[in-house]
Amino acid sequence: MDPAHLISKKLLLIVLLLTVVPYASVAADTGRSEIDLSGMGWKLWLDLEAVFLEDELFLPPVDIAKLPVNPPTVGWDKMYSSRALALNVPGTVEEYFWDDLKKNYAGDYKGVSWWWREFSMPERSEGKRVILKFEAVRMRAEVFLNNQLIHYDLVDSTPFEVDITNKVKHDAGNVLAVRITDPSGNFYWLDYFADSWGKKYKIPTSHGFGGIIGPVKLLLVDPVHISDVFVKNKPAITEIDLEITVKNTTGKDVKGPMKIDIFEWGDPSKVIHTAEWEDISFAAGQSVVSKTISAPLAKLWDTDNPNLYVCKVDISAAPHSADTIRTRFGFRWFDIDGLGKNAVLRLNGKRVVLRSAISWGFWPTNGIYPAPEMAKKQILAAKAAGLNMLNFHRCIGPPIVLDYADELGLMYFEEPGGYASMGGDDFTFAWSREKLLRMVKRDRNHPSLVIINMINEQTKPPTEGNKRDLSDAHKIDPTRIISYTSGWAKDGEDPIKLHMRPYDDKQYITGWYDVHHAVGAGIYQDHHYKSPTEFYLYTDNKGEIVFWGEEAALATPPRLEKIHETLQDRPNGWDGAEYREWYAAYRKYFNDKGLKRHFKSIDALTLSMGDTAYYYHGRMIENVRVGNVSDGYVVNGWESEKWENHSGIVDCFRNHKGRPELLAKYNQPLYVAVKIRNKHPNTTESFTTDFFIINETDLRGGMKLMAKLE
Repeated sequence: MDPAHLISKKLLLIVLLLTVVPYASVAADTGRSEIDLSGMGWKLWLDLEAVFLEDELFLPPVDIAKLPVNPPTVGWDKMYSSRALALNVPGTVEEYFWDDLKKNYAGDYKGVSWWWREFSMPERSEGKRVILKFEAVRMRAEVFLNNQLIHYDLVDSTPFEVDITNKVKHDAGNVLAVRITDPSGNFYWLDYFADSWGKKYKIPTSHGFGGIIGPVKLLLVDPVHISDVFVKNKPAITEIDLEITVKNTTGKDVKGPMKIDIFEWGDPSKVIHTAEWEDISFAAGQSVVSKTISAPLAKLWDTDNPNLYVCKVDISAAPHSADTIRTRFGFRWFDIDGLGKNAVLRLNGKRVVLRSAISWGFWPTNGIYPAPEMAKKQILAAKAAGLNMLNFHRCIGPPIVLDYADELGLMYFEEPGGYASMGGDDFTFAWSREKLLRMVKRDRNHPSLVIINMINEQTKPPTEGNKRDLSDAHKIDPTRIISYTSGWAKDGEDPIKLHMRPYDDKQYITGWYDVHHAVGAGIYQDHHYKSPTEFYLYTDNKGEIVFWGEEAALATPPRLEKIHETLQDRPNGWDGAEYREWYAAYRKYFNDKGLKRHFKSIDALTLSMGDTAYYYHGRMIENVRVGNVSDGYVVNGWESEKWENHSGIVDCFRNHKGRPELLAKYNQPLYVAVKIRNKHPNTTESFTTDFFIINETDLRGGMKLMAKLE
């Protein structure tokens, strides 16, 4: 089959003739610059004849000189001259070809795709270190520059980079080509069974989209430059420790000044701290410079006041090296307090009860990553429902979502997905370990990220390898709570409770009590509250953090009418055709049954069903809060999946499936919760009502409670 036959004529008319060659200016002698290779300018071609299932696979580190080289099956020249699809990156094969691939691949392309673009180096770039950076691909990436293999990476959905200083052309154009291999994957929630790559390899489970699923950038820096800055939050909240990693490629030790400025994000004029040092040593190779910064004037980050700052680090090293890097962060501290007696979670010293939902990592159109407006909509939707956290669940999260969570004020709980999948072997676990550690390093400067979890619902006790991975993840980021699993903990000491705490190298098997009730009742029933000591999710386990990590699926329909409106004049992507068919079926049923007499629209019908589920979860959240012992409640789930159980507070387009005020009512920081014990008394009987003050504010002092029966 000619891959060109798979290309939509409509898409060809729109994009085939578009070509972009990025170009950036560079300072004459020193400093860094960045060329964004994302966006338009890329082309995509499906190599349908490529053989890949019996390939030998290589985990990092790899020796590129010893790897097999896999050029396009038709040859470089023929591929470059083919009727390839011009498109944007990030992108997935399924985004553009799902409908065309339904016959032979059921929409899910398992195979090799080629993604390429041209770029030119800017003037006066010679002498710079040139670093090619990928935020994420799925799954295997074989990276070619001017038809030469320069990098190989197998660990999906995580960042990697390659120094191309001695390979890039400065006096002519360059062609960057990425061979992506997508051998397997799923389109539902399961992540605990290992997938297969041919007959030889078991690999961690992940979602089955293939492509370049994050930005691609070209970084130009001097021989002595900053490669990483880790801003480490501390219990002394306005104090931070900086770990500044410097790479020195000159081959000799050098010295030079360093300056650090801390200023408000969005306003560089509002500097709250400045420090300078004259003679910092930068050893040949790689070195870490550690500094402690105290900024007593800093405003703290929390979900109501998401104050952000920028740490700007300047270095120089004679004769021709200088660098400046800016890292965004927030001053905040999240930790456990009172273990053994009255255990609570605290954000900046104030008790916080987490209200969250599990997000499986599905997005419209491309499937696996959000457009900026969709990432922002996710955070705003959670906040509109009164939630203060979301979970990246069984799937690593996109950094752009954490960016908006930082900016808008929402906490996050993150899992890498597929860690230690059942049926795996040493190769599977080594892959899982690398993905976990990359995720921890990638996301450690986000103030929104407060808890890291290795795997969901693991029932087996941790192995020595799991314990090692937990410890190594904690070394990369010692500032956060990291847990082994979220699932069915038992009373007392239990290996399933294995976790580590901020700045504590000990591993604990008590103190973190996480239990799931994934199915739930679905509708609120009278027996869910009987008295202050008898209600659903009642607990007197005050000595541990009590975290209800997955509560009650809510499988109500998506907002089909809104999705139908959104899809007007837009390509289907991986999911559009199904939503169009679903809406058409609902519209026919709605009209045939005369439902307009009862509901103004299809949207009103679907909302009414969502309202029932929202009310249920609102009352369960209220139970958790009036009990005043539980520390977290996580709804199962956040966005509905395209297939399977459709459980979610929002649909895949991040539309609320019910009225958000129904949930927000029970997430208010201050209100009186009214809980009736006997709800159906006879007219001659009395009934008992319990009043609870929900107070997450600074309201104090004597108050008067007034109740009125109407």
